[in-house]
Amino acid sequence: MKPGDKVLLDGMVAIVLCDADAGEYSAEYPAAEWEAVLKTGILVMTAETGLTHYPDASEARPISN
Repeated sequence: MKPGDKVLLDGMVAIVLCDADAGEYSAEYPAAEWEAVLKTGILVMTAETGLTHYPDASEARPISN
């Protein structure tokens, strides 16, 4: 999973912003600001919940474009 990927989480479409497990961070959410905060999981943005951290990235299901 990489920043910019679309995934399905809890029935919501989300855009991945950071994947702490893989050490992947978007330009808008750079590692310098987030790697000390996020130890595991992914940080996503959804229309329903806004910015949300999911500690277990395995819950995310990729959405094909």
